[in-house]
Amino acid sequence: MLASPGTVSEERRNKTRILVKHKKLKSRYVTCVTSRCCRMLKALSFFSTSTVDPTTGQLTTSTMFRNFRKSDASVAVKPDPTSRRQSRNFADTGTITPRRQSMANGIASSASLMSSRTPRPSLTGLPQISPSRLTALAPPPTEGPSRSASMPFDWEAVKLRKPAPYGSPLEGARARAARKSEAGLKPVKRTVKRPSLFKRITSLPSRIVDEISMFPHNIPLPDPKPSAWIIGGAMHAINLFVRISQGRQVAEEELPWADLYSESRGTSWFDWTTPVTVLLIAASFYNAFRLLSQNRVYFLHHKTTLVNSPRACFVDAQIDLTPPEVPSLARRVLSWLWYQFNVSWRFLLNFKPPAPRVAQGAKVERVQQLSVWEPGELELNLFSVYSPAHSFLWLGTTGSNWILMFTIMGIVGLQTHLLANSYAGLLKDKMILSAEVMHEYNDKFVTPRLNPVRYDKAVMTHQAEVVDYWTEYE
Repeated sequence: MLASPGTVSEERRNKTRILVKHKKLKSRYVTCVTSRCCRMLKALSFFSTSTVDPTTGQLTTSTMFRNFRKSDASVAVKPDPTSRRQSRNFADTGTITPRRQSMANGIASSASLMSSRTPRPSLTGLPQISPSRLTALAPPPTEGPSRSASMPFDWEAVKLRKPAPYGSPLEGARARAARKSEAGLKPVKRTVKRPSLFKRITSLPSRIVDEISMFPHNIPLPDPKPSAWIIGGAMHAINLFVRISQGRQVAEEELPWADLYSESRGTSWFDWTTPVTVLLIAASFYNAFRLLSQNRVYFLHHKTTLVNSPRACFVDAQIDLTPPEVPSLARRVLSWLWYQFNVSWRFLLNFKPPAPRVAQGAKVERVQQLSVWEPGELELNLFSVYSPAHSFLWLGTTGSNWILMFTIMGIVGLQTHLLANSYAGLLKDKMILSAEVMHEYNDKFVTPRLNPVRYDKAVMTHQAEVVDYWTEYE
């Protein structure tokens, strides 16, 4: 069956259209590949022409967008005379891109461009750096700051008192002071503004309340030791006057015809010596009780077993920020007497000591409490000067045995004073020894390990040194 001439012409037109479309797609593909090759060549030319400034040692990158020159492009790529397209001049890079051509021509032109490139005339005298040597310009890791190494402390600089390698505000202040002294300038006196009269009057009530709240701690008292000697000496003097007054009354009663004189003269119903004597005895006992009852409480949170001390006990560990109520003096005295009575009869009958305040099996969180005796310096010295023993010795002092009584009182006070001072010295020596032991321990075992001098060291292994059990010994 023969086709008509109109049908043949239509088939030819369709084939021609398909061929034209294929040619257009092929030309677009070649153009895309060529542009990508040009971009790669630009990057390679940038790395190959980067140089190092010999004066500063820095990498010069000023020729980043000027690597493709017109001479290089004209030598590397020859324009196709059959092509009607003209090359476009890019003002931002200063180069002329080669014309679009086939894939083979583009690769060949790229190879010729890489082989025919020459350095700029201005950089011909400087050493060229290849891309493989660019990594060597960076500082090695061993020369930079380390995160593990530490520098040793410069003790020689401290011993020789060398100046610091950097400036400080103190040096600036010294320099300014030196300049002022050289110039003969006097420092300006600074004045403090005094508050006004109205402000002082309005702040007077608050100042009075503050002074009352700080009483008696705001009273300037002498040192505890001189105060104890003054108070004890005054009590001895008062007791001496009391005994002299009582001795005179006894001497008058022993005179002959004393009944006749007493009837005509009359006697007073109130004798002031008795209450004064009772007050002196009570004051001596109060000072002794205050001396023995001053304790400081410590809580041993990490100690589970009871320590070997009669002052240790288990208490409730609930934290209460409110201060505890202080029991009265009579209650504390009765509690202390009852505790001593329990301890004494249990000791005589060979029983266990009294149980602690909180039972061992109680379902509460317990903590161990230790009451440490902490005597005051005033009470301790006053106990040495005027103790309850001195007050009772004064009761037996008369005109016939006052020398013996004074000797006994002096011996009692002296031995108490020496014993207290010796024991205080013993405690101080123990504290010094404990501190020195801790100091030696820190110097030998703790301080050298706080800031040790460390250096960075590296090792390298080869694959031949590694033994793979699963591959070698199967």
